[in-house]
Amino acid sequence: MIAWTNRGGVRSLPVRLVRVLPSLAPRPAPPREDYNVDAIRALAFAPDATDLIVLGRFALARWALDDARPRWRRAHAARWGGHATFTPDGAALYTIGDDERLVERDPATGAERRCLDPACHVTAALVVSADGRDLAWAGSSVPGNPGGYSRSAARLWDVATAARRWEWSGPDWCSASGLAIAADDVRVVAGRGRAVALARADGAERAHHALVDGGQIHAIRRGRAIVASGETPTRAWLQLRTGGTLALRRELAIAAAEPVAIDPIGRFAAVTQGRSEVAIVSLARMQAIETLRLADPDLDRPTALALRAGLLAVGTVGGQVHVLAPRALA
Repeated sequence: MIAWTNRGGVRSLPVRLVRVLPSLAPRPAPPREDYNVDAIRALAFAPDATDLIVLGRFALARWALDDARPRWRRAHAARWGGHATFTPDGAALYTIGDDERLVERDPATGAERRCLDPACHVTAALVVSADGRDLAWAGSSVPGNPGGYSRSAARLWDVATAARRWEWSGPDWCSASGLAIAADDVRVVAGRGRAVALARADGAERAHHALVDGGQIHAIRRGRAIVASGETPTRAWLQLRTGGTLALRRELAIAAAEPVAIDPIGRFAAVTQGRSEVAIVSLARMQAIETLRLADPDLDRPTALALRAGLLAVGTVGGQVHVLAPRALA
């Protein structure tokens, strides 16, 4: 199922296929005009990279990668979108699905421990800080974008107590599209071309930044740098930005702004580079160093990506997950 391309000077390197997890949606695939209903919505490696959380159309599951067996499986609808993230120590798992509830789960069983928020609308990002102290969310303060109206929002919780520390509301003409937790700030992409730095302690606005166009953002290098993705109708890009002003350092043209995954160390990114292609990007050089093409340009279009400990997980529009070990990630 795996073939490697050699485009634009990208090296074609051997790759080890670790697992193709059984589909969370039954085959055959849905009609071609309705592929998206079975898409994988979120992937999250356990901190030790032995297991993978998979959130699909109807189910949330934790898969053991050594034998491709589910440790547990829970009904959890995510037809239209979903998010899942671990704390760095693996002690808690947070998820959001179609019901827009932010839930803390027991990673060992998938059982719900508590609901932190019943109304996380139009979720764009769900992030746990690198130090494991804070959980942050970004999206909209109004449900479903009724009548085209929306309002960007961000919230921060204390992981230890599950208490909400603060909530921020931004412009009333768009929902937030990205969030990253830095050492002292929480940076939120809130509208086209606009990012806001919020004080991590109390959510007060500290600064505003221009990003050309808003998209996803990820903090690396202990919050000293930001990896940003974005797109217009004519192009898409991945950027490295640093400093208090988020000055642009490097940029790479990519095929689509989402999905994007960053490894926890901040050395590599995985980005979509074609209808069924994923590129591994060196963030130090902001250059693609490997490109992976999956077999089916329709069923294997990437919808979710995850990177950790030398492994790449690719969730597809057809409801499958490919777990690979590219040599560039070693």
